[in-house]
Amino acid sequence: MPQLVIQNVTLIDGTGAPPLENAAIEIEDGRITAAGLSAVEPWEGDVIDGTGMWAVPGLIDTHVHLGLVGKESLPVWLALGVTTIRDLGGPLEMLIETREALENGAVGPRLLFTGPMIDGVPPTWPALVRSTANADEAVGVVDEYFAAGVDAIKLYTTLPPDSVRRCIEHVGGRVPVTGHLGRTLASEAMEAGINGLEHALLTPYNDLAPEALRTGPEETMMSPGFWGKMIDGWLQADLTSDRSKRWFALLAERDVSFCPTLTVLPGAGDEPA
Repeated sequence: MPQLVIQNVTLIDGTGAPPLENAAIEIEDGRITAAGLSAVEPWEGDVIDGTGMWAVPGLIDTHVHLGLVGKESLPVWLALGVTTIRDLGGPLEMLIETREALENGAVGPRLLFTGPMIDGVPPTWPALVRSTANADEAVGVVDEYFAAGVDAIKLYTTLPPDSVRRCIEHVGGRVPVTGHLGRTLASEAMEAGINGLEHALLTPYNDLAPEALRTGPEETMMSPGFWGKMIDGWLQADLTSDRSKRWFALLAERDVSFCPTLTVLPGAGDEPA
């Protein structure tokens, strides 16, 4: 018998079916064992009346940096209905310890992680990356991360095309590879077989912005004038050009996941008070 039943709730089951009103959800040993129309007979065990509420599948936050918000934030995701988070750049030891704690009963969502982002020279964000001088070093870091049990690999801003290509080849589909790119064009990474791209404001920029406003090989988010140039570049970008159309076609053709993170820079361009 179920240990917990949620009754009279409007259910969205994630299959594409329309919302089901007056539904019941049975839970046993922490897992949903049945969901459907509420039965007439009384339930045994604990009952929650979900009248006026909605039940949906657990949400996934696909771009998190736990090292920036702290482990004490983990219960907050659950409170917001997020049952899985994907950490895309943080201290490896902390992430391993956190995942073990969650697996042993700590309150929080399921944690997937990449470990520190694999970057080139200069490192974009030294606290959250591994800077590599060449493709051999970058591939060596991939092996370290596999040994640590990462769920994906993330390639970062100043990593050059040869290192990006070699890392993707070396991973060989064992886990997804995603990228927040700059020195390497997103189109180059897609042609090399990358599985995902991060940040609509950043990663497609050098493919789609006017050539005169593209960022240089060593420019990072910390470089003087970076954000002003990027805002101007997007304002002048022609998303109907043949180059842009080819980029979007490549994204669809290669079935590349795109995580836009639309709030990466709230208030960008606002004048200071």
